[in-house]
Amino acid sequence: MMNKLLRNRKGQALWEFTALLAVVLVGCIWFMSTQKTTANKFETGSQQVAPSAESRPFISLINFNSANSPTKQKEVAKSIVQDKQVLSNVDSSTPTLEETFGVSKQTIVNIGHLSFWERIGLDVAIVAVFIFIGGLLDAIGGDCLIEMRRYAMPALISIGISIITFTFHPVWYAWLTGILVWPVMGTLTLKYMSGDNFGRAEWLWLQSVVFGLFLVVVGVFLHAHLLAWYLYIWYILSTGVWGGLYKNWKQWDGDWITGSWLCSIILYVFLSLLFGL
Repeated sequence: MMNKLLRNRKGQALWEFTALLAVVLVGCIWFMSTQKTTANKFETGSQQVAPSAESRPFISLINFNSANSPTKQKEVAKSIVQDKQVLSNVDSSTPTLEETFGVSKQTIVNIGHLSFWERIGLDVAIVAVFIFIGGLLDAIGGDCLIEMRRYAMPALISIGISIITFTFHPVWYAWLTGILVWPVMGTLTLKYMSGDNFGRAEWLWLQSVVFGLFLVVVGVFLHAHLLAWYLYIWYILSTGVWGGLYKNWKQWDGDWITGSWLCSIILYVFLSLLFGL
């Protein structure tokens, strides 16, 4: 019992000593860091003297060779004065941007930047043209050159999606978004499951699923919302239903409309980006 009591007293004394030492250290550091040197006192008729290493507070000595030292500050101030002298010697008759180009600086900065309505007009034109040409490539592929359907059509829509994405997010990696539709080049090589309307509907349904799948999935992992999930569902359902209806159309007309319907994925990407869906 006595030994336990002694151990408790020793432990308590150790903690008291540690706490006292911590208080003393904090007080010393605070005192030395806030101590004012005689060099910083300004009196009548006195001159400011650069503090030496001996007159510096403790905390200041830590950064004695840093950029905050008086020596460094003197060098910076000297260079600023020299720069001002050089600028003052520049010929004031140097022509401005307005005089040289006949336009303001702000106008030059805005060159290449689209306004809200300019961007919408450009994107609507891109969507319409790419859907039209995409349907044409699908019709050509169904008529004589199958590669136009399997590879040229997806590549075209890939470029269109990249352009539209770049108009909303003008960064270089916006051009990589077109890669997300490339997997459809594989499923487009598959044949119809059957020759009836249901077989065509299944084939078109599969193409629409793959066409927009990764555009939706990328938003889950990268927070880059390129295609709203409900627009994606509507795109799948409408494409599948159309696949079961167009069999009685002439092949050229039916393939053109079918290809345009598949390429309408670019329209839903545009709407998703425009309204932030």
